[in-house]
Amino acid sequence: MTSDSEFDSDNGQGGLGDPIDYNFTNYVNWLGLFGQVEYSMNSLKTYAMAGMTTVKYTHWNHFKNADNYSYSYVQAKDASDLDFVEGLGDATGGHANDLYIEADPISTFQIKGGVLYELGNTLSFLNSIPFIGKVYDEADVWFNFGLIDKAPIFDQVIQDWDAKMATDPSNEKFTAFEFGLNTRSNDGKMAGKLNFYNTSWNDRIATRTVENEDGDEDIVYLTGINQIHSGIETEFSAQINDMFRLDIGLSYGNWRYLDDATGTYRESDGSDQSYSYSLKDLKVGDMPQASLNLGLSASPVEGAIVQLSYRYYDLFWSDWSPTSREYSDGENPDRRQPWRIPAYGIFDINASYDIPFEFRGSKPQIVLNVRNLFDEVYVQDATDNSRFNAVPFRVNNHKANAAEVYLGMPTSFNLGLKINF
Repeated sequence: MTSDSEFDSDNGQGGLGDPIDYNFTNYVNWLGLFGQVEYSMNSLKTYAMAGMTTVKYTHWNHFKNADNYSYSYVQAKDASDLDFVEGLGDATGGHANDLYIEADPISTFQIKGGVLYELGNTLSFLNSIPFIGKVYDEADVWFNFGLIDKAPIFDQVIQDWDAKMATDPSNEKFTAFEFGLNTRSNDGKMAGKLNFYNTSWNDRIATRTVENEDGDEDIVYLTGINQIHSGIETEFSAQINDMFRLDIGLSYGNWRYLDDATGTYRESDGSDQSYSYSLKDLKVGDMPQASLNLGLSASPVEGAIVQLSYRYYDLFWSDWSPTSREYSDGENPDRRQPWRIPAYGIFDINASYDIPFEFRGSKPQIVLNVRNLFDEVYVQDATDNSRFNAVPFRVNNHKANAAEVYLGMPTSFNLGLKINF
């Protein structure tokens, strides 16, 4: 059995625990500075924080010979005396000419802040509205913002399987703000929340590998991938009477790509070739962008709670990769939306009962959970234009017959006994 090492001394019969496919050591050196302040005065509460980080990536490969690589950033480093790179069988170890790559430090920063102002009973004039008007007895408004500069992860800077490094990686940038209103009634029986959010994700980095004519792997770097996530969320809860409680949650989002992106294909000879990716206005996949949650809880007897809940999801586009929208000059870009998963709603039951019995401070409780009460058949997740499960000749039509789908669980339940100490 060979070890796939570029050093002849490593190849041959391996021993127990010897590395076979790869043998390298990666280092992530991180240094950070963080500070936070808070200030309150009467009805006003504020906070702010700032932080700076520096990260440095290093790759030390004990199976690759530095002499075999002409990249300017590749160095040779002696690891012949390092015992930690050897396998249990002692057949392989470090060498005097191990490949060594040390990336330049990458600096990042983040700034966050927020303010909350208590309105008191300013909105109490809404009490004239039957039932829900009481929720405005007390209220406060708030605003949060954030600026985040995020460093790329290790594999986006150094690919430890083929010794390629991005010589000028870009940081990803997040700009976010949200503001909202919190309300509640004086008796504590009703409460509500309303907030709007907007997050811009700029210069997202994505990579993929391709196989060239020689069978070697090359890398494509995508830069300038920009997304926006905006939406509105609201919650409301009410203790209707001693027995019943109502909970409502609603969210609606608009998550999409803002611009087309570019990529660079690095040929085996080191030359670069540019490509384009049609992403503008395509929906972000793999997460429902609209949801409704309803819950009705009942306490028929002391110690017992039964909740019937309903979960509804919509605006759900299947998962897809920006690299799938590549096109070259002279080609018509594919700007069709990924397959939209059908909306679905699920009922659940959660119940518990505190057994009126206590032994040396421990109290037993019976718990029942029923998922998908009415055995609804629904698609829980999907991948657009699956390479594996698409109907033949339908791979690129962004429809159901080209998607790989994962059905949700049928009706299931669990009944248990919990002991609280």
